[in-house]
Amino acid sequence: MEFTREEILEAYKRYFFKRADLGYTDSDVSKIADIDAGCLCKWKKGTTMPRERTLFKISNVLGCKVTDLICA
Repeated sequence: MEFTREEILEAYKRYFFKRADLGYTDSDVSKIADIDAGCLCKWKKGTTMPRERTLFKISNVLGCKVTDLICA
């Protein structure tokens, strides 16, 4: 699935607020989810959306569904 830069940034914003509510940093999420921190950096910049498997790991850490992150 292709995402526009705006959609990627909106998804990151939803992720950001969910992780902030839990008191986590990007570094915390990357360690707990066992994912590359660079993936989160690229997401934050609006360069790429994390892959489905990575989004699944992130959503598990945040206690939400993948659709909570990528759908408005």
